[in-house]
Amino acid sequence: MIRLNDIHYAYPDPSGIKLRQNLPEFALKSFSLSVGVAERVALLGANGSGKTTLLYILNGLLCPSQGEYYWKNAPVEYSKTFLKGLRRSVATVFQNPEDQLFAGTVYEDVSFGPLNQCLSKDEVHHATLRALASVGMEAQANLPLHMLSFGQKKRVALAGAIAIQPELLLLDEPATGLDPRSEIRLLEILEVQRKQGVTILFSTHDVDLAFGWADTIVVLFQGTIALQGPPAELIASKQNLDQWDLRNPREHQYHEKSRT
Repeated sequence: MIRLNDIHYAYPDPSGIKLRQNLPEFALKSFSLSVGVAERVALLGANGSGKTTLLYILNGLLCPSQGEYYWKNAPVEYSKTFLKGLRRSVATVFQNPEDQLFAGTVYEDVSFGPLNQCLSKDEVHHATLRALASVGMEAQANLPLHMLSFGQKKRVALAGAIAIQPELLLLDEPATGLDPRSEIRLLEILEVQRKQGVTILFSTHDVDLAFGWADTIVVLFQGTIALQGPPAELIASKQNLDQWDLRNPREHQYHEKSRT
Protein backbone atom coordinates (compact mmCIF):
# COMPACT_ATOMS: atom_id res chain seq x y z
CA MET A 1 0.00 0.00 0.00
CA ILE A 2 2.81 2.41 0.93
CA ARG A 3 6.33 2.48 -0.42
CA LEU A 4 8.91 5.10 0.49
CA ASN A 5 12.25 5.10 -1.33
CA ASP A 6 15.20 7.05 0.09
CA ILE A 7 13.05 9.83 1.54
CA HIS A 8 14.78 12.96 2.84
CA TYR A 9 13.07 15.97 4.35
CA ALA A 10 14.58 19.24 5.60
CA TYR A 11 12.42 21.94 7.17
CA PRO A 12 13.03 25.37 5.61
CA ASP A 13 15.31 27.69 7.55
CA PRO A 14 13.42 30.99 7.97
CA SER A 15 16.71 32.92 8.03
CA GLY A 16 17.88 31.42 4.74
CA ILE A 17 21.39 30.94 6.18
CA LYS A 18 21.43 27.15 5.89
CA LEU A 19 19.93 27.36 2.41
CA ARG A 20 22.68 29.72 1.26
CA GLN A 21 25.33 27.49 2.77
CA ASN A 22 23.67 24.43 1.23
CA LEU A 23 23.75 22.67 4.60
CA PRO A 24 20.20 21.48 5.28
CA GLU A 25 19.49 19.70 8.54
CA PHE A 26 17.35 16.75 7.54
CA ALA A 27 14.46 15.72 9.81
CA LEU A 28 14.37 12.48 7.78
CA LYS A 29 17.37 10.96 6.03
CA SER A 30 17.59 8.00 3.64
CA PHE A 31 14.24 6.69 4.87
CA SER A 32 12.79 3.66 3.04
CA LEU A 33 9.74 1.70 4.13
CA SER A 34 7.04 -0.57 2.70
CA VAL A 35 3.70 -1.17 4.44
CA GLY A 36 1.10 -3.74 3.41
CA VAL A 37 -2.69 -3.78 3.60
CA ALA A 38 -4.15 -4.18 7.13
CA GLU A 39 -0.67 -4.08 8.66
CA ARG A 40 -0.05 -2.50 12.08
CA VAL A 41 3.13 -0.45 12.09
CA ALA A 42 4.57 1.41 15.08
CA LEU A 43 6.99 4.26 14.49
CA LEU A 44 8.95 4.13 17.73
CA GLY A 45 11.30 6.90 18.72
CA ALA A 46 12.09 9.66 21.17
CA ASN A 47 10.94 13.24 20.64
CA GLY A 48 12.61 14.77 17.60
CA SER A 49 13.37 11.44 15.94
CA GLY A 50 11.27 12.24 12.84
CA LYS A 51 8.05 10.37 13.60
CA THR A 52 5.61 13.25 13.09
CA THR A 53 7.48 14.47 10.00
CA LEU A 54 6.96 11.05 8.44
CA LEU A 55 3.23 11.10 9.19
CA TYR A 56 2.94 14.52 7.55
CA ILE A 57 4.67 13.18 4.44
CA LEU A 58 2.34 10.17 4.32
CA ASN A 59 -0.80 12.34 4.41
CA GLY A 60 0.58 14.80 1.88
CA LEU A 61 1.03 17.76 4.22
CA LEU A 62 4.77 17.75 3.50
CA CYS A 63 6.54 17.06 0.22
CA PRO A 64 9.86 15.17 0.52
CA SER A 65 13.00 17.16 -0.22
CA GLN A 66 14.15 14.13 -2.21
CA GLY A 67 13.12 10.52 -2.66
CA GLU A 68 9.94 8.82 -3.87
CA TYR A 69 6.59 8.16 -2.21
CA TYR A 70 4.32 5.56 -3.82
CA TRP A 71 0.68 5.11 -2.84
CA LYS A 72 -0.72 1.78 -4.05
CA ASN A 73 2.11 1.52 -6.61
CA ALA A 74 1.45 4.98 -8.06
CA PRO A 75 3.89 7.86 -7.43
CA VAL A 76 2.34 10.55 -5.25
CA GLU A 77 1.79 13.82 -7.11
CA TYR A 78 1.62 17.07 -5.19
CA SER A 79 -1.24 18.54 -7.19
CA LYS A 80 -4.52 19.60 -5.59
CA THR A 81 -6.41 16.88 -7.46
CA PHE A 82 -4.10 14.04 -6.45
CA LEU A 83 -3.80 15.15 -2.82
CA LYS A 84 -7.58 15.51 -2.53
CA GLY A 85 -7.94 11.89 -3.61
CA LEU A 86 -5.14 10.76 -1.30
CA ARG A 87 -6.79 12.39 1.70
CA ARG A 88 -10.04 10.54 0.96
CA SER A 89 -8.09 7.36 1.63
CA VAL A 90 -5.63 8.52 4.31
CA ALA A 91 -6.98 9.83 7.62
CA THR A 92 -4.84 11.39 10.35
CA VAL A 93 -5.49 11.65 14.08
CA PHE A 94 -3.25 14.25 15.70
CA GLN A 95 -1.67 13.90 19.12
CA ASN A 96 -3.70 16.71 20.69
CA PRO A 97 -7.42 16.48 19.85
CA GLU A 98 -7.70 20.25 20.37
CA ASP A 99 -5.68 20.63 17.15
CA GLN A 100 -8.28 18.62 15.25
CA LEU A 101 -11.71 19.35 16.72
CA PHE A 102 -13.32 22.61 15.66
CA ALA A 103 -17.10 22.29 15.33
CA GLY A 104 -19.78 23.14 17.86
CA THR A 105 -20.96 19.63 18.69
CA VAL A 106 -19.64 16.09 18.51
CA TYR A 107 -21.98 15.20 15.62
CA GLU A 108 -21.04 18.28 13.61
CA ASP A 109 -17.36 17.58 13.95
CA VAL A 110 -17.50 13.91 12.98
CA SER A 111 -19.81 14.65 10.03
CA PHE A 112 -17.33 17.12 8.49
CA GLY A 113 -15.35 14.47 6.62
CA PRO A 114 -18.36 12.69 5.07
CA LEU A 115 -19.86 16.07 4.10
CA ASN A 116 -16.74 16.77 2.06
CA GLN A 117 -17.04 13.45 0.23
CA CYS A 118 -20.10 14.64 -1.71
CA LEU A 119 -22.35 12.08 -0.03
CA SER A 120 -26.11 12.43 0.28
CA LYS A 121 -27.61 13.74 3.51
CA ASP A 122 -28.66 10.23 4.55
CA GLU A 123 -25.24 8.79 3.73
CA VAL A 124 -23.53 11.48 5.79
CA HIS A 125 -25.88 10.80 8.69
CA HIS A 126 -25.28 7.04 8.62
CA ALA A 127 -21.51 7.43 8.24
CA THR A 128 -21.41 9.80 11.21
CA LEU A 129 -23.52 7.60 13.48
CA ARG A 130 -21.54 4.51 12.46
CA ALA A 131 -18.25 6.23 13.31
CA LEU A 132 -19.56 7.49 16.66
CA ALA A 133 -20.84 4.02 17.52
CA SER A 134 -17.46 2.51 16.67
CA VAL A 135 -15.79 4.62 19.39
CA GLY A 136 -18.68 4.41 21.87
CA MET A 137 -19.63 8.10 21.61
CA GLU A 138 -23.09 7.93 20.02
CA ALA A 139 -24.77 8.98 23.28
CA GLN A 140 -22.70 12.19 23.28
CA ALA A 141 -23.50 13.11 19.66
CA ASN A 142 -25.24 16.37 20.53
CA LEU A 143 -22.89 17.51 23.27
CA PRO A 144 -20.73 20.62 22.76
CA LEU A 145 -17.09 19.66 22.37
CA HIS A 146 -15.99 21.76 25.33
CA MET A 147 -18.02 19.52 27.66
CA LEU A 148 -15.97 16.42 26.85
CA SER A 149 -13.08 14.97 28.80
CA PHE A 150 -9.67 14.68 27.15
CA GLY A 151 -10.18 10.96 26.54
CA GLN A 152 -13.59 11.59 24.98
CA LYS A 153 -12.10 14.24 22.72
CA LYS A 154 -9.50 11.68 21.61
CA ARG A 155 -12.28 9.28 20.67
CA VAL A 156 -14.22 11.96 18.78
CA ALA A 157 -11.09 12.85 16.81
CA LEU A 158 -10.67 9.16 15.98
CA ALA A 159 -14.35 8.93 14.98
CA GLY A 160 -13.84 11.84 12.59
CA ALA A 161 -11.05 9.88 10.90
CA ILE A 162 -13.05 6.64 10.82
CA ALA A 163 -16.07 8.43 9.34
CA ILE A 164 -14.39 8.84 5.94
CA GLN A 165 -13.74 5.06 5.85
CA PRO A 166 -10.01 5.37 5.16
CA GLU A 167 -7.71 2.72 3.80
CA LEU A 168 -4.83 4.07 5.88
CA LEU A 169 -5.16 5.45 9.40
CA LEU A 170 -2.30 7.54 10.77
CA LEU A 171 -2.14 8.30 14.49
CA ASP A 172 0.37 10.59 16.18
CA GLU A 173 1.06 9.44 19.77
CA PRO A 174 -2.49 8.01 20.14
CA ALA A 175 -2.13 6.89 23.78
CA THR A 176 -0.74 10.17 25.14
CA GLY A 177 -2.84 11.41 28.06
CA LEU A 178 -4.95 8.26 28.29
CA ASP A 179 -5.39 6.16 31.42
CA PRO A 180 -4.76 2.38 31.09
CA ARG A 181 -8.44 1.51 30.58
CA SER A 182 -8.82 4.15 27.85
CA GLU A 183 -5.66 2.91 26.15
CA ILE A 184 -7.01 -0.65 26.04
CA ARG A 185 -10.30 0.67 24.61
CA LEU A 186 -8.36 2.57 21.95
CA LEU A 187 -6.53 -0.59 20.90
CA GLU A 188 -9.81 -2.48 20.71
CA ILE A 189 -11.23 0.20 18.41
CA LEU A 190 -8.14 0.12 16.20
CA GLU A 191 -8.22 -3.67 16.03
CA VAL A 192 -11.79 -3.59 14.72
CA GLN A 193 -10.64 -1.21 11.98
CA ARG A 194 -7.69 -3.44 11.11
CA LYS A 195 -9.93 -6.49 10.80
CA GLN A 196 -11.98 -4.47 8.32
CA GLY A 197 -8.87 -4.07 6.15
CA VAL A 198 -7.58 -0.69 7.36
CA THR A 199 -3.82 -0.25 7.53
CA ILE A 200 -2.77 1.40 10.79
CA LEU A 201 0.44 3.30 11.30
CA PHE A 202 1.06 5.13 14.56
CA SER A 203 3.92 7.05 16.11
CA THR A 204 4.83 6.56 19.75
CA HIS A 205 7.64 6.80 22.28
CA ASP A 206 5.80 4.16 24.37
CA VAL A 207 7.92 1.02 23.98
CA ASP A 208 5.30 -1.22 25.59
CA LEU A 209 2.57 -0.02 23.23
CA ALA A 210 4.77 -0.61 20.18
CA PHE A 211 6.04 -4.04 21.25
CA GLY A 212 2.65 -5.09 22.53
CA TRP A 213 0.44 -4.33 19.54
CA ALA A 214 2.25 -3.70 16.26
CA ASP A 215 3.05 -6.25 13.57
CA THR A 216 6.11 -4.25 12.58
CA ILE A 217 8.19 -1.81 14.62
CA VAL A 218 10.29 0.88 12.98
CA VAL A 219 12.74 2.46 15.43
CA LEU A 220 13.67 6.00 14.40
CA PHE A 221 16.72 7.83 15.67
CA GLN A 222 17.77 11.26 14.42
CA GLY A 223 15.68 10.91 11.27
CA THR A 224 16.91 7.49 10.19
CA ILE A 225 15.74 3.90 10.69
CA ALA A 226 17.84 2.42 13.48
CA LEU A 227 16.01 -0.91 13.56
CA GLN A 228 13.03 -2.50 11.83
CA GLY A 229 11.20 -5.79 12.15
CA PRO A 230 8.50 -7.77 13.99
CA PRO A 231 8.41 -7.44 17.79
CA ALA A 232 9.55 -11.01 18.41
CA GLU A 233 12.76 -10.40 16.47
CA LEU A 234 13.42 -7.02 18.03
CA ILE A 235 13.14 -8.33 21.58
CA ALA A 236 16.65 -9.71 21.13
CA SER A 237 17.88 -6.17 20.39
CA LYS A 238 16.12 -4.46 23.27
CA GLN A 239 19.43 -3.84 25.04
CA ASN A 240 20.14 -1.29 22.29
CA LEU A 241 17.07 0.82 23.00
CA ASP A 242 18.86 2.92 25.58
CA GLN A 243 21.21 4.35 22.96
CA TRP A 244 18.15 5.50 21.02
CA ASP A 245 16.73 7.26 24.11
CA LEU A 246 14.11 4.55 24.66
CA ARG A 247 13.58 2.34 27.67
CA ASN A 248 13.35 -1.45 27.53
CA PRO A 249 9.86 -2.98 27.19
CA ARG A 250 8.10 -4.50 30.16
CA GLU A 251 6.19 -7.75 29.91
CA HIS A 252 3.35 -6.86 27.57
CA GLN A 253 -0.23 -8.02 27.40
CA TYR A 254 -1.73 -6.88 24.09
CA HIS A 255 0.30 -8.58 21.40
CA GLU A 256 -0.81 -12.18 21.71
CA LYS A 257 -4.38 -11.31 22.62
CA SER A 258 -4.82 -9.21 19.49
CA ARG A 259 -4.02 -12.21 17.30
CA THR A 260 -6.57 -14.59 18.80
